[in-house]
Amino acid sequence: MEERKNEELEETEAVPVDSKKETIRFPWAIAIVMGVLMLCIIACFIVVMVLGPENSPAAQSSISSSAV
Repeated sequence: MEERKNEELEETEAVPVDSKKETIRFPWAIAIVMGVLMLCIIACFIVVMVLGPENSPAAQSSISSSAV
């Protein structure tokens, strides 16, 4: 068996990276989910702005007549 040597590294030394053992992968699944959620939020905001309350006199008169 191979034993690892625990040597103290100086501040200027770097540890060699073994590409077979240490791989860094971009989390594409998280990025896709975040993108879809952002699109849903934008779409909901647009729908609320389009279908939101209108300040037209016709809308106000229909509300006041139904309250009576």
